[in-house]
Parts: sequence; C-alpha cells; structure tokens
Amino acid sequence: MVHRKILMIPGPSETHPEAIAAMAKPTLAHYGAEWGEIYRETCENLKKVFKTDGDVLILSGSGTAAMEMCVAAVVEPGCRVLNLVNGFFGERFNEVIISHGGQPVMVSADYGQAIDPSPVRERLSKEEVQEIKAMFMVYNETSTGVLNPLKEIGMVAAEFGVPLIVDVVSALGGVEVEVDAWNVAMAFASSPKCLAAPPVLGIVAVGERGWKAVEARKSPIQGFYLNLNVWKRYMREWGGWGHPYPASASTPLILGLRKAVELVLAEGLENRFKRHRVAAEATRRGVEAMGLKLLASRDVASPTMTAFWLPENVNDATFRRTVEDRYHILLGGGLGKLSGKIIRMGHMGLTANPEYVVPTLAAIEAGLRKQGFKIKLGAGVEAAQEVFQKA
Repeated sequence: MVHRKILMIPGPSETHPEAIAAMAKPTLAHYGAEWGEIYRETCENLKKVFKTDGDVLILSGSGTAAMEMCVAAVVEPGCRVLNLVNGFFGERFNEVIISHGGQPVMVSADYGQAIDPSPVRERLSKEEVQEIKAMFMVYNETSTGVLNPLKEIGMVAAEFGVPLIVDVVSALGGVEVEVDAWNVAMAFASSPKCLAAPPVLGIVAVGERGWKAVEARKSPIQGFYLNLNVWKRYMREWGGWGHPYPASASTPLILGLRKAVELVLAEGLENRFKRHRVAAEATRRGVEAMGLKLLASRDVASPTMTAFWLPENVNDATFRRTVEDRYHILLGGGLGKLSGKIIRMGHMGLTANPEYVVPTLAAIEAGLRKQGFKIKLGAGVEAAQEVFQKA
C-alpha cells in the first residue's frame, strides 16, 4: 500500500483540498478579461492579508525569486544596506545582497534569539544614515522557530527614513502582518506555507515607501523578469486587457491560491492567528512533556513552527526516516550550523490543528523511543490535547 506523506515540515505545508480542487479546471489563458479579473481579485484579497493599500503581484516562481526581486529593486553596486540576521534565511539575504553588488552591514543575534530593535537603532545612529539604502530582515525565521519584532523594527526604520524589506514567507496567513501600519516598504511571501496554497508562487507587496526606494536608484535595475520596474510598466500598460505581468503566468496555481486566500479571509484573520498560536503552544507543551528542550524561548517563539533540540545519541537522519517510514509524516531537520542538531516541526495553515499536531507528537514519541530515548509514550500527546481542549 502506498501511503501519502503528511507534511509537518516548515514548508511546503499541506495544500487545502479546496485549493487543489480549484486547479482541476480546463486550462485558462493567462490573459484576457476573464483571467484579468481572476488575477486582480486574487491580488486584492492578498492585500487584505498583507494589510496594505499598495500593490501586490504574483510571480510564477519561488519565495526565493520574490526575495531576489525585492533585493534587486533597491540594491545597487557598491551601496550599503543593513541586514538583520539571526538564522539561515537572514544569512541568505546576505548572499543575495552581495550577488547584486551590495555591501551588507550586519546586526546579528544568536540562533534561537530574536533581533533586538535597540542595537538596530544604535547602529543606524552611528552610521551615515544617508549611505544606508535599505534594511532587510526575516520576520519569521524558520531555521530556528523565532518570530522577530517586526512592528518595533519598522518603527526604527521609519525613525531613520530607511526603507524596510521583509521576508514574511512563513508568516503570511498565520501571523499578523501589517505592511502599511508597520512602515514596511516591501514584503514577500510564498504560496505553500500558512496560506495552504499549492506550491509554488512568489508573492510581493510593494507600498508607497517601496516604490519611492526604487525611484531613488541612481542606476537601472538589472535583469528583466525579476525587475519591479518592468512589472510596473506591464501593470500600467497591459493590465487593462488582463496581462499585468511581463511573462506567462501559472493559471492553475493562481486559481489554487485564489481559493486558499478566500478561505483565509472566510475564517477571519484574528481567528486564524489564534488557531496558529494554540497549535504552537500545544506542540511546545507536548515537546516539553517528552523531556525535550525547545530552541527558542516562548516569548520569541514562532506561532507557525517549533524547533527543538535532539537528545544526545539520537541520530537526526535515522529518527526522521523512522517517523517517515513508519508513520508517513515528514519532519524538518536543522539548517546550516544546526544541521543534525534540531528538529523543525511546522504547524501552519491546515496543519495548525489537533488532527495533525497530535498524531505527529505520537510519531515523535515512538521514533525517539525506538532510538533508545527514555520516554513515557503518550506524555506529549496528553499535554498537547489539554491545550487544545482548553482552547
């Protein structure tokens, strides 16, 4: 018997069945009045999730493509930018910035710790601020399970007049995001995370601050497809006949995304955020009841994923293979310097529910016990169920 694997990783997450069903239609052309209205409606609904009155565009590409579009839009050869780093994906920002000729100035925190706004303010106070062209940060750092204080850092960015570009890939649809109110110039996300949409589309939100940062460039943006100015031109010149982008679009994936975002809004953003917080707390209570240690403290822990340390003498690859082979559940391992040391469990979108969290905790218990870790079977499950029942 072939069993379907359940995705309890930090992405891609489980796709909502209604989003899958929405893709099962005859192929639509990626232009024309009918399609143009579908695309426009999808973008308008995404604006409600981003909490922005600015522009939203949908890339037929990954979240990394969306990241590169935002970096390319503001980074010029030789320019200095501030990069806030406390995990693997913050370090990836460094790589992309350098690849576009930028010079990142880093404000860092240890893995498992959140970025503190105070050192950010202090660094900007000491720098020639006019030379800092932009600031980059990851809101929800999935390499460690840390949620950074975006609202507070946005206030610092506004104080110094520095455009803030934010990775909200694993936050959008599961954690509060307010692009306009929090002084975010650009934010980018990806479809198959908390939105529970099919893989993989990149999503970019550009507010007034973002377009001003693009206009302030001294040199043209390099490239074509990931060039925001090219997209802006096509939005203006071709949007009227339903082709507001410079290349073909993946119509089935966008149909799936449209349905997924409709479901997000139908549930209600506050209800959805609460559901993710409850699932996160249930997961952490369960993990601790097994005698395991969390990587991030609760005051900075992500509502959409949990990272915990593997016990000594438990092999990462063997443990995750046991959980996958016996229980058909996929868990994430550590990235970078945490490789082989931690387990990363997603609870985002569909999986932020007891019917996913509880069986996963049971599988973790069994997998650890098989490797000789002393654990009382059912301890983690019981602790998690108590949280869900109270909620």
